Amino acid sequence: LYRPELAKAAMKAAKARGALVSLDLASFEVVRNCRAQLLDLLESGVVDLLFANEDEAEELMGSSGEDHRRRSRDDKPAACVAKNLSNSAAAVDDAAPAGAEEERREGDEAEVRRMKTTGEEETRGAEDTAFTREDAERAMQWMLRYCQVATVSMGKRGCMARDARGNRGVAPGIIVPVVDTTGAGDSFTAGFLHAYLSGA
Repeated sequence: LYRPELAKAAMKAAKARGALVSLDLASFEVVRNCRAQLLDLLESGVVDLLFANEDEAEELMGSSGEDHRRRSRDDKPAACVAKNLSNSAAAVDDAAPAGAEEERREGDEAEVRRMKTTGEEETRGAEDTAFTREDAERAMQWMLRYCQVATVSMGKRGCMARDARGNRGVAPGIIVPVVDTTGAGDSFTAGFLHAYLSGA
């Protein structure tokens, strides 16, 4: 994104040859510093799959800190998008597909049970300070305006993905001993793409 014309040219060349193009947002600093370039790239229609972790998704939606925690559940996320996104972003339809609310609730209940089992519940802050599944849903709705598949990873809490046809997937996190997190996001994206291209 620091060389957007080069990135766009490479993506267009890949698509012209029939390839799918995925974009990982890399870090919340990149999203913050390259907001205008990112939006221009997304609006060009060259991205098929878009990946963000919770920090990147939060920055992408233009929410952070107390502003994020105070946002009403009924707010349209595009209204929160700062500076360069705010002038061109249209309102997002916040209505969830039929059955999605029950699916989210079941997922949240399963996460609470897992947290109690692993002791993770004690290490988590108050619920109103965490990036929630609902936040991830809002982020994916926004991302899907520009791509066919949107994915938000949430560290040890797992990940969520949705495609433009309404298909939705939720994968729980797997607790393992952490040795080194270098390349963790890249490994996640590589694994997701391998499974996606294999028809999973």
